[in-house]
Amino acid sequence: MPLPAGLFCGGHTFFVQQSGERRGCLNVHITFTEGGVHGKLWRLREAGLWGLEPEQYYDEGRYLSFRPPPVPAGPLPAARVEPYDECVARVARGEAPPAGAVGWWSPPGSESRCVKEVRQYDDKEGLHGVTIQEGIAQSPRLQAHLRMADRYLVALRDGMAAAWLLNRTFVFPQFACLCDRSEWPDVMPTCRLENSDLEFPFRCPLNFLLNVHFMQGIENGLQGRRGLPYREHSFLTHPWLSRRLRESRTEVRFRSDAPSAAAPGLVELPRGATDAEVLAALGPGTVAAGSAVIMLSEAEDVLGGFEDAATGAYVRSLLDQKVLYGSWCCSRTNFHRPGATAFYTKPAELPLGVRATAVREARSWRLPLKGEF
Repeated sequence: MPLPAGLFCGGHTFFVQQSGERRGCLNVHITFTEGGVHGKLWRLREAGLWGLEPEQYYDEGRYLSFRPPPVPAGPLPAARVEPYDECVARVARGEAPPAGAVGWWSPPGSESRCVKEVRQYDDKEGLHGVTIQEGIAQSPRLQAHLRMADRYLVALRDGMAAAWLLNRTFVFPQFACLCDRSEWPDVMPTCRLENSDLEFPFRCPLNFLLNVHFMQGIENGLQGRRGLPYREHSFLTHPWLSRRLRESRTEVRFRSDAPSAAAPGLVELPRGATDAEVLAALGPGTVAAGSAVIMLSEAEDVLGGFEDAATGAYVRSLLDQKVLYGSWCCSRTNFHRPGATAFYTKPAELPLGVRATAVREARSWRLPLKGEF
């Protein structure tokens, strides 16, 4: 007699469908997990199930995190594209597409572009499924997932750069995903595995966005320079977290116009702040420097660059090598071969040196720096 899946949970049930929440699970089998041992350990940490950290893990340190970009409000992407014949007839009548067929996730011109759903097939190399181009074209959810992943990487670029600048440990937020992933292409085109009750969007494990096993070593840095320590998203809400880390916090908001007055526990920065302004507002000698946790209200495109060009180039190199790349998999078998995987867009590089200074000086509101009046 099989054991009930809601009590004796597999990795997909627990880490994906339940977003790492314990609910009724009596035990967890760490299946459906990529990244080898490091990937499994990270999943356990995300779920708050790893109890072998040193005593000071939840007591010491200074941290920075951010609230991730939200999935836009309104209709969510449909499970499948609009049936081809219905789409052709609708376009001929000049009518708008049905809810969920086209939205913020869609490529330009999708309102009048009809797509035939391609059934999975075996190609000349014996690989089963569809090409990634076919898969994206016929899956609104995958289109939305890729669009949000690109936004998340931009937010990570700026949030992790700010953490490095302030010499703080970075705490990953938990992101919302719009497509499941699997090394078997049956996940296409609905983005839901067979027999899964996954609802969209769902709070997903970090490896849906990043190759977490490749992040190892970012804390050690490169070329003799310091790195960037990091923690899992559940760290700041863990029941073992010390009182100091729970209560000593500063909120940071970004805005285009100068604030009229500062509120306690809140620091406001210009949108497009440079490294010099971040350090002036939050770095050594500031009130915020004494806070155990700095929480950015957002991080997507909030930095304007590094006036210290050498530092900016180093931080970008560190993040490029360890974090700022990832992919969705898989639209067909053998993901090692081209055409089965969609790679996320690497964020644009931030301005460096005089270009970053020009960004700051062009704004109507900028923070005064040391030596400026």
